[in-house]
Amino acid sequence: MRAGTGLSLVGRVAFCLATAVLAALVAVPAQATPRSNRDCGAANPNAHPLTRKPWPLRRLAPATVWGLSRGQGVTVAVIDSGVSPDHPKLTNGKVLAGYDFIDGGPDGQCDDHGHGTFVAGIIAGRESRNDSDGPFTGIAPDALILPIKAMKGDEHLSVEDGRKRADLVASAVNLAVDRKVQVINLSLVLENTPVLAAAIDRAVRSDIVVVAAAGNTGDSPDQAGRELFPAAYDGVLAVGGVDESDRHAPSSTSGRYVDIAAPGVDIDGPTPHGGGYVTEAKGTSYAAAYVSGVAALLRGYHKDLSAAQIVDRITKTADRPALGRDDQVGYGVINPYRAMTAILDPAAERARPVVGGLTRPPARDDPSYAAKTYGPWLAGSCIGATALLAVLALAFPRGSRRRWRPGRAIRPPDQSAEKN
Repeated sequence: MRAGTGLSLVGRVAFCLATAVLAALVAVPAQATPRSNRDCGAANPNAHPLTRKPWPLRRLAPATVWGLSRGQGVTVAVIDSGVSPDHPKLTNGKVLAGYDFIDGGPDGQCDDHGHGTFVAGIIAGRESRNDSDGPFTGIAPDALILPIKAMKGDEHLSVEDGRKRADLVASAVNLAVDRKVQVINLSLVLENTPVLAAAIDRAVRSDIVVVAAAGNTGDSPDQAGRELFPAAYDGVLAVGGVDESDRHAPSSTSGRYVDIAAPGVDIDGPTPHGGGYVTEAKGTSYAAAYVSGVAALLRGYHKDLSAAQIVDRITKTADRPALGRDDQVGYGVINPYRAMTAILDPAAERARPVVGGLTRPPARDDPSYAAKTYGPWLAGSCIGATALLAVLALAFPRGSRRRWRPGRAIRPPDQSAEKN
């Protein structure tokens, strides 16, 4: 009878395990293969090999937190001109099957402009140990990209066509929500329409970190002083641009809606075709991509935090302007290390100073990186395992002799005679 019960229990456990494995396999997002056989535009004649590490990677130092999170398990929707999976930094299933709202394609992987691929590379470009394909990596190199094509690139649309495009992007946002992404990157500026506002509101209420470019004024002086959308919507993390000295980029739009800043001048990124890079680009499009990458890192590590708490953490831990928040860079330049490790008061409704954090880890190119990073953890694990084995070794013979019956309780010594 007991044996039968044991077999039944084993069978039920096996069934549960098999069911869990099957469910996990079904839940894995479908990965698409590169679509190189399609005509997705000519190669960029300005693309060339990258010979130096981009300055934003030195400034933001994302590798200092890769021991905690590399964005694994996080999907970032890039609503843009499409994302090509052909560049070495975006291969091996990095780019999922999305959708093309412009041409009706099935996956959003045809980028005939280059903007979306550039942005996706900044967010989640793969790390290469030997820099064989350039000293470039994304902020969250293990995150996945969901490409949703809803833009054609540098278009000059009439107001009416601009509203139609905004409503098209709203459909893209709704698709991203339905695909259950954790972050949405919007490196674009659109007309403010009720349909777009509703889609953004749905994304925010669906616990998604929505990041948008604050906009550029250099090429469109009429935009100066205006609130630009979708960055100005409630709940959206609006990103301005700075240069290598953390100074506000002149072309970056200013306004009360600007929340945070990131590199937006002299930016390098991958091209859709081949393994080349475009360098010295500028714009808040790229600043937004850096912030989306940091959001992916945080969502991969602080899994218990809501999207609103992630946004709060990003703004509270930024490198603040000398005089406090301003309309040019918001709460300051994003700081990935502090955003990941800072100890914040969860009950605080307003910003407060950081009161602690992890010891800054060594750089990954330090020859002793592995020993410094993992040595203490391995040593502690070995000591703990040895102690556990020693306890078991002592307990097992005694338990066997008792046939694992509960031992007699040990009576405490009589303390009635103890005084003072």
